[in-house]
Amino acid sequence: KLVETDEQLAGIRAMTAKTEKAHMDKLEDRRKRGLSYSVVHSKEPQVFSLGYHSPYGFAVTDAVVGFDYCVRVVKSASRRDLISKADEHLALHQLKRKIRSMFDNVIQSSRFLLSESMTGLTRSDFLPQAPVESRARVEAAKKVFGVLPQDVFVGDKLPRHSPRQM
Repeated sequence: KLVETDEQLAGIRAMTAKTEKAHMDKLEDRRKRGLSYSVVHSKEPQVFSLGYHSPYGFAVTDAVVGFDYCVRVVKSASRRDLISKADEHLALHQLKRKIRSMFDNVIQSSRFLLSESMTGLTRSDFLPQAPVESRARVEAAKKVFGVLPQDVFVGDKLPRHSPRQM
């Protein structure tokens, strides 16, 4: 699930950057013609300190901050009559859908994997000689997540911040 989340975050960052650039280019084009625009911002921005025990918290925060800026760029383009309200809605809806999908996936997965019946799940549970209770955990995980990809199982494909040394 961490590998999948890494890939989803990379997709969100790429989609956000592409959307932001497309709309920022429109603002920059007008600037070249002599019209000066700024990106909308809050009159009272919130400032607070974040601290996480995992790099994934910072990765998600970075994606959210990127999304926030992208939203402000798209809304700036809309308010300057560079795109229609329908185009604004479409651009933001696609991004929100992708981000919500990632969060839903993480929340559902963590609820399942942190349940009492699954907390003991390890790679050794997948081995043929694993005890019956281990095989039960594996079957439950397969029902929810499907078959574990071989490259992930053997450690050829790792999450970005895996503590495992290969």
